Amino acid sequence: MAISAKSSKTVRPSFIGRFNGLSLWKKGVILVVVLLLLWFAGSKVFGRKSTTPQYQTATAQRGSIISTVNESGNVSASSQTEVTSPSDGLIQQVYVKNGETVQAGQKLFSVKSTATPQIKASAYASYENAVASYQSATQAKQAMEATLEKDRNAVLAAADAVNIMTSNVGGNKVNPQTGTQYNQNEIDQTNSTYTNAEETFAADQTKYAQEDTAIAAANAQLNSTSLAYQATQNATVTAPISGTVANLSVQPGSAVTASTVTTTSNSTSFGSSSSSSSSSGGSSVLAIGNYSKLSILAQVNEVDIPKIKVGQQATVTLDAFPNATYVGQVESADSVGTISSGVVTYNVYINLVSPPSSIKSGMSASVAIQTARADNVITVPSAAVQTSNDSSYVRVFKNGKVTEVPVTTGISDDTNTEITSGINEGDVVITGTNTATSNIASPFSSGFGGARGGAGGGGVFFRNSGGAAK
Repeated sequence: MAISAKSSKTVRPSFIGRFNGLSLWKKGVILVVVLLLLWFAGSKVFGRKSTTPQYQTATAQRGSIISTVNESGNVSASSQTEVTSPSDGLIQQVYVKNGETVQAGQKLFSVKSTATPQIKASAYASYENAVASYQSATQAKQAMEATLEKDRNAVLAAADAVNIMTSNVGGNKVNPQTGTQYNQNEIDQTNSTYTNAEETFAADQTKYAQEDTAIAAANAQLNSTSLAYQATQNATVTAPISGTVANLSVQPGSAVTASTVTTTSNSTSFGSSSSSSSSSGGSSVLAIGNYSKLSILAQVNEVDIPKIKVGQQATVTLDAFPNATYVGQVESADSVGTISSGVVTYNVYINLVSPPSSIKSGMSASVAIQTARADNVITVPSAAVQTSNDSSYVRVFKNGKVTEVPVTTGISDDTNTEITSGINEGDVVITGTNTATSNIASPFSSGFGGARGGAGGGGVFFRNSGGAAK
């Protein structure tokens, strides 16, 4: 009996079957991997980013506002002057001391010259030559005045001759000099005489003007040689002004030098001359000033100078006393500016009111000059005021909406601006906007990363100037 053989078929276990056949540890690993993949895919799909505006706000308040012009400068004493030695030599005697009050003309100190006889003689000779040159220059001008007067008379006489000739030719009249009618030579000579007289007068007038330049040069040389001669002589120095002595820096036996002036004469291609002088300071012996009256010199730019008025109050701070403030008052302001590197500034002098004795001349100071003040007015931070097409507006948050409101502004200080119309006290205005990024939380958030994002739902946050959310 034949037996038929059945074909065999291999049966593979399903995924679930194979999973069930794994050990518990392997099952756990697979489960963790699957959960991580699901969390990652879910965060990509549902963790969308959104941008929402965050506003910084402030409340319109009622109060006072002061507009100021802020500048810096240095403290100086009223009528302060430096006193130097007029001679080269040694201090022989000192008649005053620091802090002493002196009157103009009072003796301050004396100097004994150390110049040799030869130096004294040479300095005196130079001085005498300068005196002679100055006298010669003044005499030359006087002589030129006489010449110029003669030239003027010659021009007038020549002009009269031309006028007579012109009026006579038309009427067929005769030359009063010859008794006959003018011929062509006489006409030419009369016109030429007038032309030459005018040219001579013009040339001498130029020379006369040049004499002033020569006198100025001779005078500068005379002053220079006079000082040089004085520097070789013994001297007693007196106070040029009344005031208090300060910075006395010498004692008997101290060596001092005098100021020197150097004069240079230059000739031009037109025959005129010019002179220039340069000086080097001598030894400063002491200073005299009214140190009970102190002021500050500030340089104000051309934009702010129209705001400055005499009598305006100022707040003063000093680098030497950073924790103290002092009262100042505008005493004067220049009406003519100074140009330096294309920048125009005006000197403004601020007096210190009742300054303490601890404030010294020369100290660095900062001043805030009060140019305008408004009391019991509505103010907002200046950052809240926007400008468009020469008009101002603020953004107001009201009833959950942001609205642009036109406003009229007044004065402002460093941080705030006066609002004269447009908004009311208590209105919330926007001072700034930040664009913040927030995340919508993924439904797959878990202990692996936690929920992301802090602005949930994409809502609008309003923050006041203090930073707290409202």
